[in-house]
Amino acid sequence: MIRTIRESASAEAALAQLQTRFTLSEIQARAILDMQLRRLAALERQQILDEYQAILKTIARLEDLLANPRKILYLVRDELVDLRKRFGDARRTEVATDVGGDLSTRT
Repeated sequence: MIRTIRESASAEAALAQLQTRFTLSEIQARAILDMQLRRLAALERQQILDEYQAILKTIARLEDLLANPRKILYLVRDELVDLRKRFGDARRTEVATDVGGDLSTRT
C-alpha cells in the first residue's frame, strides 16, 4: 500500500490505485489516505519542503537579529513609524479640564 501511495502522482491517483489494486471501497481508500501515511509517502512532499525552507529563512533572520542588536532597534523604530502612520491621527475626544456642576454619584 505504501509503495502504491508513493508511486502515485496525487492523492486522487492514489485513491484510484488503492481501490483498483486492493479492491477497496472509496470510503476505505479515503480512510487510508487520511492517515498521516499520505504525508509520509511524499504526496505532500513539496509542501513540507516549502515549509521547511520558510522556517530556515525565519531562523536565519532571527539569528541575524540576535547577532546585531542595532538591527533590533531599527526594526522597533520601523514598527513604531508604521503604527504612527496607521493610528497617529488627531484626538477625537475633548478633554474637559473645567467642568461645572456636581459630578459626584449619589445613591
